[in-house]
Amino acid sequence: MNTCRRLVLCLLLSVLVGLSGCEEGGEVVGNPAPDFTLDDVTGAAVTLSDLRGKAVIVDFWATWCPPCQALMPDLDALASQYEGRLEVIAISVDGDPATAVPPFAGRHDYGIVLTADPRGQDVARAWGGTKGIPCTFLVDPEGIVRFHWLGKHDRSDYERAIREVLGVVG
Repeated sequence: MNTCRRLVLCLLLSVLVGLSGCEEGGEVVGNPAPDFTLDDVTGAAVTLSDLRGKAVIVDFWATWCPPCQALMPDLDALASQYEGRLEVIAISVDGDPATAVPPFAGRHDYGIVLTADPRGQDVARAWGGTKGIPCTFLVDPEGIVRFHWLGKHDRSDYERAIREVLGVVG
C-alpha cells in the first residue's frame, strides 16, 4: 500500500476511533480514581495515589493517533502552567507500548509523564475501558475523578476544569 493510502487510512481510522470515545466511564466520575503503578519511559515507577494533594490528568492515548498527538502539547503546557499543582500522566494503549513509546518520547521534549500499560490495557479497563482515544480524566487533589473527556477538546475546556478542581479564582 502506498504512503498516501496509508496516511488516509490512518486518518480515517483515528477519526472513527476518536468519535467512538471511551466506554461510558460515567461510573468512574465522582468516585475514587482507580490506582495504578506504571513505569515511565525512563524506568521510574509512577503511582497515581502517590500524587495525592495535586490534581492529575490521566490521558489514555496511542503513538499512532493524530488527535492524541495534537493533545500532547496542550497537556504539556497545562502541566507547566500549573507546575507543582498538576501532574499529567499519559498512558499509551499501543499494541506494543514497550517499543512504541520510547521512540515517541525521544522525538518530543514533553515534561509530562509518558508511560504505557504493558499488560494489554488493564489500567484502561479499570478506568472504564477505551473504545476510542484520546480518553482523558481529571482527578482532584483528594483522588476523586471529577471530569472526563472523549476525544481532543479545546485547551480552554481542560483549563476551566483544572481551575475549578484547584479552586483557582479569576
